[in-house]
Amino acid sequence: VFNSRREVAFREICDATKLPKEECKRQVQSMTVSKHKLLLHQGASKEIEDESKLQVNEQFQNEKIKVVVGLIKKEDKAEVTAVAEAPVERKHVIDAAIVRIMKARKILDHNALLEEVFRQCTMFRPQPSQIKVQVEALIEREFLKRDAEKRSVYIYCP
Repeated sequence: VFNSRREVAFREICDATKLPKEECKRQVQSMTVSKHKLLLHQGASKEIEDESKLQVNEQFQNEKIKVVVGLIKKEDKAEVTAVAEAPVERKHVIDAAIVRIMKARKILDHNALLEEVFRQCTMFRPQPSQIKVQVEALIEREFLKRDAEKRSVYIYCP
């Protein structure tokens, strides 16, 4: 849609994507209000109307090639089950272990960090993929950063 024109109305995006209006609004809002502002929209309010004009944010930069945009949640999905909360608790345990380790060591490579997290997480054995996801989340939240020369080395940000 944005390849042919610099500025597009919200209604035109809905027509082009053939998504239901509410779902399209949710998707577009996610790209305008998140910390990854991929789209800019004119107007002071965060609400997007049919005639709202949207354009690509040409100043957007990210070190990642693939950017994950968090979706705005639907209001009608308020029910949360206790089963879904167990992984959330694990995420916090993994986060805490990573931050504790990095606070003590300041600079550590990925494999050494994995070994140390395995040692500290005694309640359960975290999967390496879980640890990697939490490290990425901590980098986004600016607790950690990658070394400029070696991408597998993490540096603690006090």
